[in-house]
Order: sequence, then structure tokens, then C-alpha cells
Amino acid sequence: MQNSSSSPSEQAAAGSSRRPRGWRVFGYFLVGAAALVTLIALFYAEEDWRGKRAWKKYRQEAESQGISFDLQKLIPAPVPDDQNFAMTPFLKPVLDLNPRPFTGSPWRDTNAAQRAQEFGREIIDHLKPSKPLYTDNPVQGQLTDLPTLASGIELDLRKMTITKTNRHAAEHLSPTNFSRTEAATYLLDYMKRYDPVLDEIRTASKQPYSRFNVHYEDEDPAGILLPHLGVLKKLAHVLQARASSELALGKTDAAFQDVQLIFYLGDSVKDEPIIISQLMREAIFSGVGDQIIWEGLNEHRWSDAQLQAFQKRLEEISFIKDGEKALNGERIAFGMVFYDYVRKHPEAMENIWGGPGQPTGDIVLLRFVPDGWLYQEQIVQQHLVEKLVSAFDAEKNVIHPDIVNSVAATTHQLGGAFSRLLHHQAMVPLWLEGLSKYCQKPPFNQNNVNETIIACALERYRMANGKLPETLDALSPKFLEKIPLDVCTGDAMKYRRTDDEKFLLYSVGWNEKDDGGTVVMEKNKPGTLDLLNQGDWVWPEYK
Repeated sequence: MQNSSSSPSEQAAAGSSRRPRGWRVFGYFLVGAAALVTLIALFYAEEDWRGKRAWKKYRQEAESQGISFDLQKLIPAPVPDDQNFAMTPFLKPVLDLNPRPFTGSPWRDTNAAQRAQEFGREIIDHLKPSKPLYTDNPVQGQLTDLPTLASGIELDLRKMTITKTNRHAAEHLSPTNFSRTEAATYLLDYMKRYDPVLDEIRTASKQPYSRFNVHYEDEDPAGILLPHLGVLKKLAHVLQARASSELALGKTDAAFQDVQLIFYLGDSVKDEPIIISQLMREAIFSGVGDQIIWEGLNEHRWSDAQLQAFQKRLEEISFIKDGEKALNGERIAFGMVFYDYVRKHPEAMENIWGGPGQPTGDIVLLRFVPDGWLYQEQIVQQHLVEKLVSAFDAEKNVIHPDIVNSVAATTHQLGGAFSRLLHHQAMVPLWLEGLSKYCQKPPFNQNNVNETIIACALERYRMANGKLPETLDALSPKFLEKIPLDVCTGDAMKYRRTDDEKFLLYSVGWNEKDDGGTVVMEKNKPGTLDLLNQGDWVWPEYK
């Protein structure tokens, strides 16, 4: 029978004929892969060149128009330690940091830094916000809630004593019901423990400079530590509680001195070109200082001289000008320094905007795009922030809401993640919404300052004439040399007398429409003004 199997020599010949064919296929694959890698490399090189070229051209054009990209020009200049408010022993440790990268605590003296950060903690824990009752029309002001503050602190002290022997009894203690006068007396006695620090702060406030040791040179601007802001806020709230207590007991001169110190705390960060710093400053002036002025006006406590001093101090404030400066600082820090940082550390974008392990899809993709695309993102960001900056008219101390609104609308016109990536707008919605909302804060808080100035002048007029004026024009020039204008329109503020000791004073607000002094709340957000769309910005009525 014939054997169908091939002989060994035939099998070898067949194998030798197949092997070159397989190698040829593999060779084609290698050539194709090499070509693909080359194309990808060329794509990245071309996009990097194109992006850098576009950025260089944009920067040259911007600088020719007077736009500076030098962060050093915005950073406060160093000052002598012995003339620096921020170098007083209580405050200095807060920003006395170890070199990066931190291997342990960021602070050289952790205990001293913690003491400052914990100062007045019990006051903060029980101090209820004294926000005007925006649910009412006209808006009703509120006194600092001294009875609740005093009862909360007193209850905590009793609990600390009892829990040493009987935890169950401590859980069933009832708070003491203080009258406002009793609460003020209790709080002033309790807060004597703060006198050494507050006396030190008051003495330090006589220094000619205030320059906190913020580490502006950090490679990552998003990682700059600002613990001093929280300390200043606590100091301001402790002074608020003390000043309100002093007013309640008729100690007007002491309250006046505390308000002046509150204002100094706010201005101690005036030169910091950082949005968060300016927001804290505005909150101290517009949320703490003017609250105590309102309380004194409500109870007719202030003298004419004290009211004049408040007016003079507040007339120096321009949150519009300082807000513009903060935006420029943000534009440089996050429009240049941050981009340089993320080109070296792409994971930073995920950690900042998505949170570790939870970044958005387009931010993840940014780790793999050419560096040139990040330059293109920078250009988009710069153009939009420039437009926001143009909304601030520092000379007239007004803002143009329509410009801010047009930039804010950009976020609603962008497509999905991949589309934004291709159009170099991946990060736009992540920071643009926040910046647009920030632009409402300086004018709103400047309006509060303006209304406080006018309210002080109105009280002085009432004290001199026994009644309020029919129009604001009657205040000038004796009681107010220059009447502040509406920060949103540049027109006169709205005013009308409701009786001899009450009045309605307001700005038309962000919508630039006179709603008759009516405030409107955001839907599903009780106690939150709808600043963006409707309603007026109203001075709280006295009780």
C-alpha cells in the first residue's frame, strides 16, 4: 500500500517555504507600527509647535496692549519684620512653614500654629450668622444673637464639669435662658480670656505694614496654603461678639474701637492678589464690621464723630478695584503658572478638579494630549478672563453685569467632553462658572459698604434735624461729600423715607432693574438671594 505521508525531506522543504512568509507578515507589522509611531510622534511635535507658537503670538500681542504676565508685579513686596503686623508673635507661626515637600507637619511650630487656628473656637461654634431676614420685604436686620451664644458657651462649660463624674447627667442638662443684657454681661466676662491676644493684635495693628508670609513661590499655585485667613476670620468674629455685647451694655466707645480693629483685620490682606483672600476681606468688612455698625444705628448708639469716622474709613474701600486685581492674579497664577505645573505633573488636574480617583473624562484625556493643546487652553482661558476683568470699572467703582453674564453663558454653549477637548475648552466649565460667580461678590459687598456709608450719613442728618431727609441730595455736602452710586448701573441709589426714623435704601442689583426694594430668593435654597437674576440689594430695616 502507498504511504501518503510526506517524507522528512519534503516536510523540511515545505517548512522552509512557509517560514519566510510568516516573517514577512511580521515585518510588515513592524513597519506599520513604526510608521504609526512616527505619525503619532509627528502629530505631537506638530501640535506642540503649533500650540507654543500660538501662545507666544498671543502673549506678545497682549503685552503690547499693556497686559502684564509678571506675577511678581502683583505679589506684595517684602517689608521689615519689626514693622509688619503679620509678624506679631500670635500670627507669625501660622505661615512659618517647613520647606516642601512636607514630610510631616507643614508648620515649624505646630503647637503655636494650632493655638492660633483654634482661637475663639467656642465663639465660632455658637455664634449664629446675623444675616438680614431676606424672606421679609422690606428686609429686616438682625442683632447678633447674644442669648444663644451665651447659653451655648455656658452649657458647654457645665457639661465639661459634670462629665468628669456623670456623663448621663450631662446629656440631660438644659441651657440657661439669658436676656440680651444678661448674655452681654456674661460674654464680656467670659471673653476676658481673649484679652492678651486681642491686646497684642491691637498693638500690632499700629505697625505701618501688613504682609503675611504667603508662599507665592510654590510651584503649584493651587497648593498654596492660606491658614491665616481662617485665623483672621475667628479674630473678627470674636470682636463681633465683644462689640455687640458692648453695645448692648452701652459701652459704645469700646464697641467703636473693636469695629475699627475688625476693619484693620480685613485690610491686613488687602494686597494679596488671591481671590480667596479678597473674599475673606470682603466678608470681614461686609459681613462682620457693617453688622456692628448696623446694630449701633438700630439702637441709636453712635455719636456724630464716630459715624464720621466710619464714613471716612469705608470711603477708602474699593472692592471693585481690588476684585479686578484678584482676577488678574488668578489669571496669571492659574493661566500661566498652573499650566506650567500640570505640563510637568499631568495628574494634578485630576486631583484638583475631579478629586483623586474621580476625575471627569475630559480631564483624564488631558493627561495624554500634546502639550500644545494645553497652550491652546491657556489662550482660551486668557481671553475669557480678560473679558471678565473688563467688567470691572475701578475708576467709577462699578461693574458691568452684562459682560459677566455673557462670559457665564459660555458654559452653557459648550458641547460634550470630547468636543470641548478638541476645541481646547476641556477645563473651561470647571473654573469659568466659579470665576463668573466670584464677579458678583465684589459689587454686592461694595454695595453693602456704600449703603453703610449712606446709612451713617442719614443717622447724622436725623440727629441734627430730628427726622430723615426727603432725598439723598440733602446729605451733601454737610453730611456726605460724595454720595456713593449704584455699583451695577452707576446711577443714584434708590431711597425713600418711610417715616421720620425709617427708610428704604437699595441698589437695583444684578438685573439692573428697579424692583421697588423687593428681594427675591433662589428656588430650593432658603435664605439665599437670587443675586444673578432678579431682586434688589437692600439695606436692612431697623426694628
